[in-house]
Parts: sequence; C-alpha cells; structure tokens
Amino acid sequence: MAHILTPRLLTTRLGVRAREIANRFAMPARRLAESRAGAATADRDWLQVPLRAEPPSAAAMAVLTARHLAEARAGRWVPLLAALADADAARAIAPDGSRLSAAISAAARADVTAALAAGDLAAATLAAGRLEEAHHACPGSAAAAHLLARARLDLAAAHREATLSGPASAGHLAAARAEAAEAARLVDVYDPIEHDSPLMAATRYALVGALEEAEALWQDWYEDWIDLDPGDPAPHLVHASHLLPNWFGTLSGFDAAARAAAARTADVTGAAAYALHYLSAQEALGRMPPGLDTGMYLKGLDDHCRDAPGQEAANRVAATLTEWLHDLGPDDGPFARRIRAALTRHLQTRLTEFHLPAWAAGERCIRWALQQCFGDGIDAGGVVAAGPGGLIVIPA
Repeated sequence: MAHILTPRLLTTRLGVRAREIANRFAMPARRLAESRAGAATADRDWLQVPLRAEPPSAAAMAVLTARHLAEARAGRWVPLLAALADADAARAIAPDGSRLSAAISAAARADVTAALAAGDLAAATLAAGRLEEAHHACPGSAAAAHLLARARLDLAAAHREATLSGPASAGHLAAARAEAAEAARLVDVYDPIEHDSPLMAATRYALVGALEEAEALWQDWYEDWIDLDPGDPAPHLVHASHLLPNWFGTLSGFDAAARAAAARTADVTGAAAYALHYLSAQEALGRMPPGLDTGMYLKGLDDHCRDAPGQEAANRVAATLTEWLHDLGPDDGPFARRIRAALTRHLQTRLTEFHLPAWAAGERCIRWALQQCFGDGIDAGGVVAAGPGGLIVIPA
C-alpha cells in the first residue's frame, strides 16, 4: 500500500519541486539584474564571437518534440514506445544535452503538462487517458508504464496543489492519493536494475514527492539511478535538493554527500557531480551551502563541460562564474583573482559561441565578463574571436 504525503507534509518541503530544479539548471542559479551587469562598451567591433538568440539545438528539439507528440496524439504507440525504449537502453543524448529518453517522454506527455500549466485538470486527465491506452495496448512495455506513471504523478501533484487553495480539498486529496498510488503500482512492476533502465529509475525517484516511505528509500533509489547512468547530470540536480533541511538532509552534511556522489561517479564524470550538487542547492537556497571546496567545485564545473555536447553547458558555466565574480564587487584579492582566472581559462578552452538566454543581462553581461578576462587586449585594440577550442584575442 502506498503511503501518500498529505498537503500538511508537503508544505514543509521546498516550495519548488525537485524536478523543476533539475529543469531550471538551464539558467544560472542566481540572476544578475540588468542594472548590475556592468558598463558595456558601445562599440561592438571588438566582439566577433557568434551571439545566438537560442541554442542551435532548439530547432532540433522542436522537431523531435513535434514528431513524438504527433505519434502520441495519433495513437502510434509501437514506434513511439520503441524509440523511447531504444533511447533508454542506449543512454542516448538529445540535441540539447539531456537524455533522449527524457526528451521523448516529455514530448509524448506534452498535452498533459500543457493542460496542467493552463490549470485545466479535466483536459490533463483526458490526455493522461490516451497514455493509459498505450499501457493497455502494449502490455509488458516498461516504456508505456513509465509514460502513464509520470502522467499520474503530474496529476497527483496538481491535485495536491488544488487542496491548498480550492474549496473541494477533500476530493482533490483523495484524487492525489489515488493517482500517486497508481503511479507507484506501475513502477513496482518494473525494477530498474532488472530491466537495466535509467528511465524507470528516474520514474521511481519521482515518487519521492508522493510517498511517505520515500524517506527510507530515496538514497537507494538515487544510487540505483546513477549506477545505471553515471553520466547523466539530472540525478545529481534532483538529489541535491533532497539533501537540504526542508527535505531529508542537513546543511552540515551536504558537502559530505556531494563528495560521496562525486566519488561514486568519478570514473565517468570526474568531479562533475560535486559541482552539480552545489549548483542545485544554490538554486534552492539562494546561496551556497557551507563547506564548499572551491577547487573541487571549479574542477567539477570543467568536468561537466568536458562531457556535455554542444555549447549549452559551456554557456551556463561561464554565466555562473561571471555572476560569482561580479558578486565579489571591487575586491581584487586572491580569491577574486582565482575566480577570474577560472573564468578566463573556461572561456579560452570551452566556449566558442554565446547563447544569450543563458546570460541574465544578455550581451551586456557577456561584454562585462570579456572585459574582466581580456581587458588589456581589448583596450589595446584587439578583438575577441572564436578559436578552434575557445575564445582568443586577435591583436590589432
């Protein structure tokens, strides 16, 4: 029997759900306000690096989403579920650097999430019913069970939120419990380890917000997930939020847990898990937890970029380091020089184009960072350009 968290328990947790924290890693953890971006040089001639309004992967992701959403709407379950299962088995990577299985799943469930975003529970329930058709049409398919379980969890979360503000709270609470219990039943059929399925491990971990017994199981579920796919950043981003006091952890124990995560995946991703844990915690808290090892954190950021395809991660990390440096203000002591050196090295070895959505104040923020790192060359008349592996300054 699944034990479902009540609204009273849920309101003691983080105000932002853990899976949203993982998604929001698409931006720096804290934003630079436009007014704080620093003075920008009016002349654009010295900046000769591509400035993209959106990542090149955006178009490919739109095509992928449209294709698999169309399959779901048309009830073409065989090709959809085959693509989902194959992507899961291969640990394939989507154009934007996320796991392809997660991208296909999100596309197939897009009508559910869109209806929930619009506040239309009835339409979301109807859309989830189509995914139930897939589960019945393809018995024994872990991919079909996953789609339906995730839709059920989305509906359960919506019903729980409705209990906090709507007049019919008792009915919504019962519905939330029923949806979460059904999701748990679907997940229990397919053990992630037995089926060698990171997707099912992620689905099971998503139960953390719905089951009271998750406090005894969430760490095991996390370890199963990263053992099955140690190269995926998503488990670390989600897990970090559950290490905080509003969930199951303490601030004093956070650093040890982040180190343990990095040690468990070090042979694949180096120190990336350590950095990802701290980035997620900073997003949740608005500040870094105590105990940060700056050297390990900087190495982890670089390891994350080393393994990530494209330039999305490189831009996110560059923006994060820029914000950190900017927050130090006029300080030019050893620590500020260390962060500036890390940002300079990152720009020179990892970044070849700028994605404006990743930068809080857009081009002004980018120019501020470049002035900090390459100011002498720029002032001498040089231009900043993209070299084969990073940014370079071409002398006048």
